[in-house]
Amino acid sequence: MSVPPNGCNISLSDLSKATYAFAGRYSLKQTNGDPGFPSSFMIRWDDLTSIVNQVTDPHANPYVAPENLAMRFIHRFDSNTQIWFLTMELMEMAPANPAGARQLTPLQCTRYDLVNGKISTSTFIGDYDPAYFNSLFYFNGTNYVPLDVTKHVMSITYPWLIEIQELYNDNYINTQPVEPVFLTFNSCSFFADQNSGNKFANIEWPHTTAVSINEGGVSRMSNNPVTPTTLFTTRAADMGTLNPPGVNFYVLPPDLHW
Repeated sequence: MSVPPNGCNISLSDLSKATYAFAGRYSLKQTNGDPGFPSSFMIRWDDLTSIVNQVTDPHANPYVAPENLAMRFIHRFDSNTQIWFLTMELMEMAPANPAGARQLTPLQCTRYDLVNGKISTSTFIGDYDPAYFNSLFYFNGTNYVPLDVTKHVMSITYPWLIEIQELYNDNYINTQPVEPVFLTFNSCSFFADQNSGNKFANIEWPHTTAVSINEGGVSRMSNNPVTPTTLFTTRAADMGTLNPPGVNFYVLPPDLHW
């Protein structure tokens, strides 16, 4: 996988590999590799942007400039309905430090639950969901083991402007969207090189996400070539910082690849 300046873009074939890898590494049972729950869901683009507009309005309180806005998506699991979903927390990114990392500060505003088809106010608190960690097992190459909050991914943080907004902009720079436009959150695993000098995960196959566009019920994902100026056209954005280990920082994780 390449690492474009605005994050990584993955094709339909790479997305298929990543979702297949997730299914082979995560399970609700300790005896097989079937996750046992849907590995993707959609929310409406307009619902998301209405929340963004509330905090990027210069008269807002709290206010954050669009280029400094980040979104932390916390892995959640509902054991009653057997559904994986996400809780979104809005963050402010500080200027990059010498290593290129941007410290994150949570905005003092509402969290939101993202469940298939809707965004709603969340009552969830904390940095990780105990139900998620108590429900899933991870295949370490030999055995299925319980998730560990010191090793496994609690959440994924994306920059708003250069990743999520750019995903939309690139797909519609030369065409009008077919309404309604949705964001699809795909549950994925990419290889993380544990021999790298700059580890961006504590395990070889972390649970991350890839975000793609769906318009009018049809996915825009493809393997068609893309131009350097519109890298996310028919692609998915997936260069979110994994937490842990980058709990309080956003940084591009180039060690996640095939």
